[in-house]
Amino acid sequence: FIRLLIYVEAYGQTPRRVYVLLFLFLVIGGYLLLGHAVYRGKDFRWLVGSNLVLLFSYFFILQFLDVPGWVTSRNIELYRQGRVEYPESMYFHQIGSHSARALEAIYENLQDPAEEEKLMEDMRAARRQFEYVRQRRWPSFQYRDYRNLQRWDEFLSRHEIQFPDPR
Repeated sequence: FIRLLIYVEAYGQTPRRVYVLLFLFLVIGGYLLLGHAVYRGKDFRWLVGSNLVLLFSYFFILQFLDVPGWVTSRNIELYRQGRVEYPESMYFHQIGSHSARALEAIYENLQDPAEEEKLMEDMRAARRQFEYVRQRRWPSFQYRDYRNLQRWDEFLSRHEIQFPDPR
């Protein structure tokens, strides 16, 4: 936990760091069930069943969480406050279509004018990624991607930002 908190303090949130934190809570839950089984004299069957229920509950709840969206909102706020620096390019890949919101916030609150070139490079890379997302078929459709890309298009037209056609 301490190592994870040090990374978060130094480099900000990423979805992977949040997932590691959630996994650590799952492990703690397993240890609590083990301790309860030993203390109360429960049998091995109860322990396995309880851990399966815990694991099922964990994944069931996890499917409803928009971790990349939460991470993006948090990092946007930290960037506006000047508490985190311009993120690494890999961060934008991790948060998927939410990078539209992050890039928009960085564009409107650029902390260091020297980062403008890197921002434009990341925006071009995001455009290529978003074009791929737009071409996905219906089984992989997610409403949050649609909403984020719609916002991205509005942002580009509002600021009259144009990129050459990626094809």
